[in-house]
Amino acid sequence: VGNRWTGLTAFADVGGIPLIEAAMGAHGGHAVLQTKGIRALGSGVLWPLDVQQKARYDSCRGITLTKTAMRRHQDSEELCQAGLEALSKYVSKSMRKFEVAEGDGTGIVEAIMGRYASNPQIQQLGRSVLEGLSL
Repeated sequence: VGNRWTGLTAFADVGGIPLIEAAMGAHGGHAVLQTKGIRALGSGVLWPLDVQQKARYDSCRGITLTKTAMRRHQDSEELCQAGLEALSKYVSKSMRKFEVAEGDGTGIVEAIMGRYASNPQIQQLGRSVLEGLSL
């Protein structure tokens, strides 16, 4: 999506989020595409409400797609880290604790943390998600 305001507003003007969601749904086996999609959807948490609405942003769909990709691609450290970054935003910024936790969300986070126990960023992000869920 980018980090420039003009690019973001152009993306929002065409209702761009459903395009990302459709690509993630159609190409579930493609880890790089899933990683990019997770990052794009996670960034939407921080957008102003009017931009979210124009872009047709729905954090619940983003959470579902993120957890699905994390389950499928546990062997991709980059994807798992991006997923934890996104889940942390969903918990702390959009107050979507229930949606992150449901469907074994806690188990996914714990599995990723166990798999990448030597990655301090994954450990920190995982703890952030789990602590946010427990508040």
